[in-house]
Amino acid sequence: MFPEPFVLWIDGGERPVPLFLGGSFDLCVILKACCDETGTHAGAPITCMGGYVFDEDGEKDFTSEWVKVMQPFKSRGIDFFHASKCYPRKGEFSVLSDTERDALFTALITLTRRTGKFGMVSWIKDSVFNEVVQRNKFQTFTGSKYTVCALRSLGLVKQWADEHNFDGKIIYLFESGNEYQGEADTMMEIIRKTPQLRKDFRYDDHDFIKKRLLPPLQAADMFVWLFQKWSAERKQDPFLRDLLSDGGIPHFRQHITDISLWMLAFMNMQHGVRSKRKYESQTGKVRKYSV
Repeated sequence: MFPEPFVLWIDGGERPVPLFLGGSFDLCVILKACCDETGTHAGAPITCMGGYVFDEDGEKDFTSEWVKVMQPFKSRGIDFFHASKCYPRKGEFSVLSDTERDALFTALITLTRRTGKFGMVSWIKDSVFNEVVQRNKFQTFTGSKYTVCALRSLGLVKQWADEHNFDGKIIYLFESGNEYQGEADTMMEIIRKTPQLRKDFRYDDHDFIKKRLLPPLQAADMFVWLFQKWSAERKQDPFLRDLLSDGGIPHFRQHITDISLWMLAFMNMQHGVRSKRKYESQTGKVRKYSV
């Protein structure tokens, strides 16, 4: 464990300032849920959640360097990086030239590849999710598509930790603002109170934070947006190719199928991890589940 306290950076006006949360950690997990037209709303064809894992030094290096990169753009109305606006140069990013846009993506890709431990993304098709939960009536134990992707992302972290014999603690940080944040928070709290799950996921804490207040979320935003763009177009963007190219950090990808969704529900049933939303009526009868 590192002796230094964990530092988040908050916007203090002209220059961001550090906010010391206290304690120390081995790895900081930055997760991002992308909420655009192919994101987490009802009927979206695919829902993704992904992000990056940083150790303490990597998180500090990323934050300090990315703040410097973005600082000159504040006077032009750009407070933080947002891939879905930056790529087509819309909204506040309309003031950028193509060259500036490309330079921002390239700088963020280079910095992420150098400071992160690994990247990850989980995704599920809307058609698969709806078919399985309607057939089995167990959405109480999976939650929404957003929550499913969040919980399966924990599984990717566990996979890496098991493979690398990592025995430290992990802080899970999600971007705030999604309508299912409360549901995911409730289910994460149950994980926190369940000794076996705390151990499996190396859980130390979790929180939901605005993207502008936690710069590594902007790297997560870029990865998930580029991944969704590839999923929709079936053509890999040059930026995504650079991000995933050899010589950088590994990126783990998990397509959530009907089988893995059923397995998630079964695990949550065993440990009492359930949504606070009323998806199915509770009759007290033993249900038979099929896949």
